[in-house]
Amino acid sequence: MGLGKTIQAISLLAHLTENKDVWGPFLIIAPATTLFNWKKEIEQFCPSLKVLPYWGNLAERKVFRKFFNPKYLSYKYSPFHVLITSYNLIQTDEKYFHKPYWHYMILDEAQAIKNA
Repeated sequence: MGLGKTIQAISLLAHLTENKDVWGPFLIIAPATTLFNWKKEIEQFCPSLKVLPYWGNLAERKVFRKFFNPKYLSYKYSPFHVLITSYNLIQTDEKYFHKPYWHYMILDEAQAIKNA
């Protein structure tokens, strides 16, 4: 804790967008308790990245999935560049996460992954 891993990950995403012209989409999977922190930190330190907070009830998540069309992703003017979600929701809505081609995936607290 407190080693700056979050800001290092955000710096990597900023480098990819600003220097390599890679605009995602990027997938961040984190414990539910840290989702708001990830969103706040990205908006503070890299405001050029559009964040899609993928959490909430089933109806809210259904609305978010409308943005998953690969045809409109990977561009500077895409509807989102970074999607933030929890480990539980990635399992619940797994089939929807196969649609986009994710350029990078960041796992916060990766020890939450117990097996293949």
